[in-house]
Amino acid sequence: CIRDRYISLALLRLDESKKEESKEYFLKGIELSPNYAMARERYARALMTGGDQSDDEEALPHLRKAVELDPMSAVMTEALGMALWYLGRVEEAQATLLKGIERNPEYPWTYFRMASQLLRLGRVGESVNWVRAAARLAPSDFHLKIYECYLYRDLGAFQSADRCYDSAEEDFPERTSGHRVFLYLSQSQLQEATELVEQLAQTERTLFVSGKSREELLAHYYLVIGEVDKARSIYQELEPRLYGDEDISTVGREWAQITMVAYTLYADGQLDRANYLFDRVLEVLHSRHRTRGRGYGTTDVFIHATRGEKQKAISALREAIDMGWRMDWWMLHSPLYDSMREEQEWNDLVHELEADIARQRQWYESHKDDPLF
Repeated sequence: CIRDRYISLALLRLDESKKEESKEYFLKGIELSPNYAMARERYARALMTGGDQSDDEEALPHLRKAVELDPMSAVMTEALGMALWYLGRVEEAQATLLKGIERNPEYPWTYFRMASQLLRLGRVGESVNWVRAAARLAPSDFHLKIYECYLYRDLGAFQSADRCYDSAEEDFPERTSGHRVFLYLSQSQLQEATELVEQLAQTERTLFVSGKSREELLAHYYLVIGEVDKARSIYQELEPRLYGDEDISTVGREWAQITMVAYTLYADGQLDRANYLFDRVLEVLHSRHRTRGRGYGTTDVFIHATRGEKQKAISALREAIDMGWRMDWWMLHSPLYDSMREEQEWNDLVHELEADIARQRQWYESHKDDPLF
């Protein structure tokens, strides 16, 4: 079938990171068979990997059509819920996911998608319940298991997180390493985190986080434990163009990495280049919602704190808390924010955040056995 050849070529080019060629083949396949739901779903997912809102908007009608063609498909409905979320259509996204669960209650990824959205809305306790349901449906899936561990950590349920990591390491010994770095940091155990990062750097074990290479993860780990020189040496190998004088015309999904590179430049005294990169990132952030869709969380807080713009950092953190940001809240205790420690207003905000997490943890303990809906 010529249609299937085009779709196969599209997927192959996608694996080769040849996005434009992949897009052409997808569109040819869809043109030949406009009622082929799977082609539309695969094309939409390929578009959404780019991280640009225009791609998300292009993906949406294809997913709506795919669900119309195959309304009982759990895969199509979950993808539609994801696309709606990326575009900031929160209520419609969650209604779509709930409808998908009603139709296919055994499909774990719809539960995972709901957990992910609730976390970004700041509803951490509820998010844990949803990801636990997903993990129960797919106990052999590493990604779901480790995400459950992450959420225990974000809920401040550190004993549960520790037990979860123990279980993950037992069930997936070849894939689990490095995840306790952030668990240690969330409990302000800097020495333990540092020792683990150094161990990881000396081994060839896989550091698994979806979408990131081993080198990216090590560089990030080094930054959050305060080893800026080691992080910089890795980033210079990964992103040499960012350390030169090249203009950055577009900042897509790599804005988080650009922020980290700029931090290493700032720490090295290369302020002009660092501020140029920071400013490019801030331009992108100002076009996004903080906590909805492809939100930026507290990246601006980090940039302002790094630059010594303390009142701007405090104001941005105030806004983030009010808008529901809770994901990775414990990063505020990392060495990256040492410059803010003497600011009472900052400390008050951190304490306010911790109090809310404690309330959510208490809620979770009282409702963890309740039905989801």
